[in-house]
This record gives sequence, C-alpha cells and structure tokens, in this order.
Amino acid sequence: MLVITVDPARVVTGVINEGTAFGRADVPHMDWDDRPRTWRNPGFVVRYAYARAAWTERWAGEMGVPAGEPHIEAEAERCFAERLADLPGRAAQAEREQDPRPFAFCLERLAAAYHDVHEHCPALPKGDEKPGAAHASRVTLARAARVALGNGLTMVGETPRERI
Repeated sequence: MLVITVDPARVVTGVINEGTAFGRADVPHMDWDDRPRTWRNPGFVVRYAYARAAWTERWAGEMGVPAGEPHIEAEAERCFAERLADLPGRAAQAEREQDPRPFAFCLERLAAAYHDVHEHCPALPKGDEKPGAAHASRVTLARAARVALGNGLTMVGETPRERI
C-alpha cells in the first residue's frame, strides 16, 4: 500500500483556493430524507454541517474575527482535514461507478468531522475572550467546510441552504 502524507493546512487552503471547482465530478443525484432532523439522519447531518459552517463564517465577520492561516493542531482538526482530502477521490469514484453512495458516505463523514471541530475547537471567542490566531484558523476551517459540503450537496442534486 502506498501512503502519501500531505500537510493538512495545505489541504484546507487548497479547498478554499479551488472554491466551487473543489472535488467537482458528475455524481449521480440522490435523495436524502429531510426529516427527521436528528443525528441519525445522514442528510440532516450534512445539511446542518453546511449551515453551521456558513453561520460560523457570518458570525465571525460580525465579531471581527478574520479568517487566518490554518494551523491544524487538535485531533478533531486533523480528522477534518483528512476527510476533506478524501472528497475528490470519492466524487470521482461515484462518477466512474455511477453510484452516489460512496460519495454520500464521504459527505457524511466530512460533516461529522466538521461537527466535532465546531464542538471541540470553537472558531468564535466566548465571553470576554479576545479573538486570536486559533480562532482565525478555525474560521478558515469553517470556510473550507462550507465550500466542500456546499459543492458536495450541489453534486448530489441539492441546493445548499444556510438555514435549516
């Protein structure tokens, strides 16, 4: 087995730089149930991760927390970057096999990883805390999540929504 190691920060930066082109493939459309809106519904988990990333970016802007260089330090951040790196390959697989399920599973794992980052590595300062480099880095992670999940939702035939 060949193992290639890539700097996680470069993965995050690459997603943002590619924007709407990141991971693009002609993935067959699929339908995720909209309800129930619980953690057991994979479609909800993906949609909610996209919405969370979007409002994290929006609130960061309102609070004056800029996006910054990604510094991947926490295990949750590292796992998130690994899931980001997996997305283009899974999109290509779904296109090649004309089966959206591997790609959908990849989106579910990416969304779950972003939820972990959001919960354990906050992008927004709390209380009287001053924004720092860690917050700016995590705003960048939120932007990468929004780009990747938004592209993924679009590829499976959904319009990404910032509100659920």
